[in-house]
Amino acid sequence: MRKRTPTAVERFFVEERAKGCCEYCKFPLAYSHDAFHIEHIYPKFLGGLWSFDNLAFSCDGCNSKKWLRIEWADPETSIKTLLFHPRQDVWTEHFA
Repeated sequence: MRKRTPTAVERFFVEERAKGCCEYCKFPLAYSHDAFHIEHIYPKFLGGLWSFDNLAFSCDGCNSKKWLRIEWADPETSIKTLLFHPRQDVWTEHFA
């Protein structure tokens, strides 16, 4: 089965919703040398859907680190912690 890629219209709306910034680290596309990606917040590999609410605008760094993950071990405690979810979490609270 061929991998589905976002249409130009989907990409436009996801980028507009993100105001041209990575939805994970808030880095602006305008200052990036790399392309940004439309990625699944909850990965399809784990059952995530191809829906507008599950798509995020992501810089190359965040996209490559997050990849198929929804959680990561905290470097100080080694306790697995959910990664930032741009539709459910508040950025300033999650990274406080």
